[in-house]
Amino acid sequence: MEKQETAPFGFKQVSQGEKQGMVNDVFSAVASRYDQMNDLMSGGLH
Repeated sequence: MEKQETAPFGFKQVSQGEKQGMVNDVFSAVASRYDQMNDLMSGGLH
């Protein structure tokens, strides 16, 4: 049996391939609100 490489994701270990999909999911979930939050936090000065 071949040992699969793992990577940390939050507080757990996941496979390297699985991590990329999970990172993409997180990015997709926050990307639409990122610019709005950036404007709010910077007072529009960015």
